[in-house]
Amino acid sequence: MVLPVSSLYCIALKFEIVLYCIASETTWRIFLEANHRDPVRSSR
Repeated sequence: MVLPVSSLYCIALKFEIVLYCIASETTWRIFLEANHRDPVRSSR
């Protein structure tokens, strides 16, 4: 059974969205940790 191109595209798109969500969440977490690390330096 051969999958149509549209379904393969949908699967790839969902996979890409999941990867993007994971990457953005990790980046946001690192960004927040970096901000919490020196709160005095940024406020003063």
